[in-house]
Amino acid sequence: MKKNGRNLEELEYTSNSGEDSFNWDLVSWLGGDYQRLWIKSEGEVGLEEGHGELVY
Repeated sequence: MKKNGRNLEELEYTSNSGEDSFNWDLVSWLGGDYQRLWIKSEGEVGLEEGHGELVY
């Protein structure tokens, strides 16, 4: 059986003294018990940092 899901841990916007930042942290998946594709992403826009993973 094919399944999918999403888990958004953090979604945040901050504005401090003219410096704006946008933070996120999420996990998503597609597939069943034996073949599942994981998509992980986290980052901070405005501070120019970010990280993403695609795991099978």
